[in-house]
Amino acid sequence: MVDVVMSSSRHIVSTTLTTFGGFLPLIVEGGGFWPPFAMSIAGGVLLSTVISFYFAPPMFALVYARRKVASGEDGMSRGTDKNDAEADTWSNDNYQQALAAE
Repeated sequence: MVDVVMSSSRHIVSTTLTTFGGFLPLIVEGGGFWPPFAMSIAGGVLLSTVISFYFAPPMFALVYARRKVASGEDGMSRGTDKNDAEADTWSNDNYQQALAAE
């Protein structure tokens, strides 16, 4: 999960910075409509970035851990089955495992 967050963080941060930078002229410039509008949009982008980095990965881990406990995969009694070793890794290429998990 750390690898996924680290690999996608560059794209998320660059999008956030360019969006916030695009709204900076509207925030700095005076007026009645544009500064509050730009602040709300830029603040929403910044807040969603914080949520995507700090809230979503732990919640995914909690939900995934509960799913494993509910299905009986507590990790305490493991055999030497080939599928046990494959179940510890997740990849988009594991279509059969994804179907079995649903």
